[in-house]
Amino acid sequence: MRRDNYYNSNSSKLKAGDSMIINQVSKKQRSVSIILLPMLLVFSVLLLSCSQTTENKTGKLTGTIILTNDTGNPLNEPVDFAGITVALYRTVALDTALVRLNEDYPSLGVHISQETEFDHRLLNPAYTAQSQVDGSFSISSISKGSYNLVVFKQGWGVRYFYDLFIQTGSNTLTDLLAPKSANTLKHEKMRNSVSLYPVRILADFINTDYVFETDRSYLATNDANFNTPVTMNTGTYIWIGPGRKLSFNGNVSATGISTGFTRISTSYSMYDTSQKTVSDLRDQRFYEIDCYPDISFADNKLASVITTFGDIGWNILSSSILMENLIFRYNRMGLQCQQSSNNTLQKSNLLYSSDSGIYRQTG
Repeated sequence: MRRDNYYNSNSSKLKAGDSMIINQVSKKQRSVSIILLPMLLVFSVLLLSCSQTTENKTGKLTGTIILTNDTGNPLNEPVDFAGITVALYRTVALDTALVRLNEDYPSLGVHISQETEFDHRLLNPAYTAQSQVDGSFSISSISKGSYNLVVFKQGWGVRYFYDLFIQTGSNTLTDLLAPKSANTLKHEKMRNSVSLYPVRILADFINTDYVFETDRSYLATNDANFNTPVTMNTGTYIWIGPGRKLSFNGNVSATGISTGFTRISTSYSMYDTSQKTVSDLRDQRFYEIDCYPDISFADNKLASVITTFGDIGWNILSSSILMENLIFRYNRMGLQCQQSSNNTLQKSNLLYSSDSGIYRQTG
């Protein structure tokens, strides 16, 4: 009995001791919980803040591209506005030596810019999207910075928009474009959209006065012969099939009175977003732009044309032509003046990989 009582007594003491220890542990746990809870809250806030900071470092671009049939041909009416490619490209690095020359001697040479240097086929896009049925598109998680925007669709035109600065947060296409080209985009800004027009397929023989219009694309799948006066407006895109040529038998007006350039290049990969090499495009050069001896140039002037990936490039047989603000890049020859005299080159940039630059033959 005493032994049992002894064990019972000790058991009671142990139980009481255990209870004291448990109570002490519980108090410590509560103390730790009280300390940890604010720390967890602070950590959660920091995580949320970091997440928001990361999100705020990127931008979102939204806009609408409208397919506008201005050809008068009902066959060109779009079913909807889906499937337009919208691609953002990093701006190309400008030659610092030329930029410095432009700044120090503004009256000499072509002022290089994204417009003079950029060709979407030589780069991979940083971001792409496809338009929806209503023409709307959205690109998210764009790193803040400057980009060139390209929009196109097979059977329709190609349009470039240069040096657009994407801010963090929301960006709309028309807001980005408005200060760049307020005049040409005035009607587009009013309806909060940008228009893409049907590509004009050039006929083999054109016998009526012809105007290359701003923001439109023209495609020569065969040799195109113009037998009447031609006007080239700046902002025009002229794509010539590999091995094909344009021939001007009538007067040519390309005076560059507006800002910007007329772009002439091979049509190879015009609707492509996969990067091509210079060699790829050189292998698919167009042949030439042939200007016959009896034609005249408006104001005796040829100006503000970018010609790339041609074989001969421009073949001019007329005399006393002032040529300025011309860029020849990646051509075999670039500019050929045959049986002509008193032609003057001014502010022309012939520095970019044209194999032989200028060829002049007199007599």
